[in-house]
Formats: sequence, structure tokens, C-alpha cells
Amino acid sequence: MGQIIFLVASAVSGLFGRALIADPRGLPVVNDDRRSILPYAIGLGIAFVVHAAAISHAALSQIPFPTWLLHRAIVPILDTAPLFAHTSSLVSATVEIASIAETALLVKLTFAIRRRTLRRAEKVAALSLFAAMALYSLCARGVASADLYAYVADARLGVACYSGALSFADGPFHIIEYFWGQPVIPCSYGPVWIWFVHLAVGWLPDPQSSIVGLRFVSLMSFVAVLAALARSGAAKMLVLPLALDPTILLQYVADGHNDLFGIALLLWARYFAMRGGVGFALVLAALAGGSKLPFLPIAMLTFIDRVNVRSRFIYGITALCGGAALSLVFGGLAYLHALGSAAQMYSTSLQPGGAFLPRVAMAATLLTIGIVLYGRRTAWPASWAFASLGSALFPWYFAWGIPYAALDPDAASPFLASIPVVVFCVSTTYSDTVVVYPLLILLPAAGVLFCYSSIRGLVNIRA
Repeated sequence: MGQIIFLVASAVSGLFGRALIADPRGLPVVNDDRRSILPYAIGLGIAFVVHAAAISHAALSQIPFPTWLLHRAIVPILDTAPLFAHTSSLVSATVEIASIAETALLVKLTFAIRRRTLRRAEKVAALSLFAAMALYSLCARGVASADLYAYVADARLGVACYSGALSFADGPFHIIEYFWGQPVIPCSYGPVWIWFVHLAVGWLPDPQSSIVGLRFVSLMSFVAVLAALARSGAAKMLVLPLALDPTILLQYVADGHNDLFGIALLLWARYFAMRGGVGFALVLAALAGGSKLPFLPIAMLTFIDRVNVRSRFIYGITALCGGAALSLVFGGLAYLHALGSAAQMYSTSLQPGGAFLPRVAMAATLLTIGIVLYGRRTAWPASWAFASLGSALFPWYFAWGIPYAALDPDAASPFLASIPVVVFCVSTTYSDTVVVYPLLILLPAAGVLFCYSSIRGLVNIRA
């Protein structure tokens, strides 16, 4: 329940945004801080090793350990195992401490790089650390999610994955049915992503190579996100903390969650929109909306930099309608039915405290998008609220707030730095321990504080 209260409060804070959106290219760069980032980069590397080792231990030592997982490419922590959501206190506390350390180090890193240029040695160290963490994430065996096996099925089946009536007979892909049923449950992702992975990895001969291919797609999506942010002028404030965040690499490369694919399209769409490439921006925004349903309303933020209010709404609605048209044309009624099935399954089984508060958060988030389009003012805590656009609250949905946070890169650092702690608090993979309880109490309190701060700030501005 605390997680949902945090989500609602974050969403409401977006209704009182007070930070005026400015062109990030106009932010000054002043060498007024000589602190090296090397200690923080080394600390993040150590935190990554501890975090990844704890996940690997929890996955590879789960009891009972299914024999059909022996010699598999990845071994996820199963939701059918007795240890799911009740991992040993040592594992839970280790991941929590690593997450807290990551957030603390990201905060220090943000202050160390704020509005100053990086030295050559610092750039080399950051790039080396990113490459090392990415390489491990590509090869990790013990992971926290079985979603990669579902993506293998999606890539193999193409748009036929929406029917939910297909199964894999005897053969290497039969392993998918151990995770996702027989027949495999219908897919709820958009046809743009389905067609992309079908063409990219659907032809590979076995799940192992398909998983490596999907992880590579996720890594390239992450690189595209970083490149879009850097090209938009937000390199020092957003790119480095995001690139060196262990939780991001573990969630979206090791676990392979596909959210960064659509986010990369949205960020590049805004990049081209800022430079007058409206047609190309519309295409990219529509493709993002066609990759996953919640990206349809987020795509409207692509044209936030246009001066005229009417123009912002017209282009935003056009992008939304274009994504919806792509989904209907290439996904058809089967896609709509799959979306309905997924929404019903997750809303009835995974929503803590019922569906009322999540719907309030969703409505406030959608209203926040309209307010941003109208007044071009943001409140960074609302970046968390975009996770409410899903049918249930999953920790990897919080990346959906990146396009909103990027609207004000000078104030988005708190959102990026706090990702590890918030993701841990929302995750269902780890047990609640005495060490965890303070965080679960602080989370809704922080959300309420964010909301109060935004309301008070707006009142002061009007006064």
C-alpha cells in the first residue's frame, strides 16, 4: 500500500509543476567543482558486483531447484519457488544495502559533475566501468525475472503471439512453456516491438542464442537512450548517472526488460522535434506508441518545445493517434484482446490495496501530461508517476518517467539518483526484513512531501 501512496502523491505533484522547461543546451558549464568522480565510479562498480552476486545467489540456490533449469542460459528467481518474495534475510538485506549505496553514490556523482567538464581520465574510467557492467549483464546467468523467456516466445511467434493458442512442441523452445504456460499466455506488447524482435532474433535456433540477442537489443536501446540525452544537451546532468546506475543495467540488460526500446524512440523523437524535423519526430513518436500502449500518451510530450500551445496539442495528439493506428493495423483485434486479458490478470492479482488508488494515480498522470503541454511546467517527483500507466506496478516501469524527467534535465537528478532505492521498495522478489521496513515507511512519506513541496512552490510563484 505504501508503494501506491507514493505513486499517487508523485502523480498529484505533477499537477502543480513549477519548473519552467528550458532548452538544456542553454545551461551553463562552469568548472567550479574539482572533485574527481573516480571514487564514486569505483564505489558504483563495487555496488554492482555485490548487487549482481546477491541476485545470482538467490536464483542459483533457490529451493527446490527445478531440474529443467539445469544447463539453461539464464536461471530466474521463480515465483513458484517457496523463496519467492521470501528470499533469505541475507539476500534481501544485501540487495537493499547495495541499492542504498548506489543511490548515495549517484547523488555524490551528480554533485561532482554538476556544470563542469569531465577530465579525460574520468571519461575513460566511466566508459570502462559502463563496458564492464554491460558485459556482465549480457552474460549473467542468475537473474530476478523470467520475462526474457516470454520475449523469446514473442520473437519466435511474431504477431501470432497475440492469439494465446500456440504452443511449442518438443524441441529447444519447449522450455518456455515451463515459465509461461501451455499454450503460452497472450503477449500484451505493441506490434512495433514484436515485429522488430521477430526480425532481429526470431530466426535464432535456440533460447540461449535468442536471449543473448534480446539482451543485446536491450543494451543497444540503452545506448540509444544515452546518446539521445547527450545530443539533447543533457550529457552531464543525466547521461553519466544513468549510464553508471547498476540497477538500470541489471533491470534492462541482465533481466532484459524491453522498456528502453520505446523510451529511446521517444527521446530521439524529441531531439528531432527540437531541431525542426517534425515529420521524422512524428514517425518515431508513433513507433514508440506502437511498441507499448503506455507510451501513447507519453509520446505527446515529444513536441513540448514548440512555442504555440495549440501546436503542441495538435502534434501531440497526432503522435498519439499515429501510434494507436499502427497498433490497430499491425496488431489487429487480437492485440486488443491480449491487452484486455493482461489488464484483467494483473489488476486482479497484483494491485495492492485494490484498483482505486492506482486509477487515481493514472488519471493524475494523464492530467499532468495535459498540464505540461499547456503550461510547459514540470515537477520532477512526477517522473515516478508514469509507472502508474501500466496495468500493475512493476519496478521496471519506473523508466517510463525518463522522457518527462528529461524535459528539465537540471532538476531531474533526484529522480535518476533515487531509482535503485525506489525499485527495491517496489520489487516483489525480496523478503521484508527489519532493515527493509524503514524504507517502506519512508517511501509514502517522501511522496507526500514531494506533493506538498510542489503545491507550496506553485503557491509561492503565484503570490
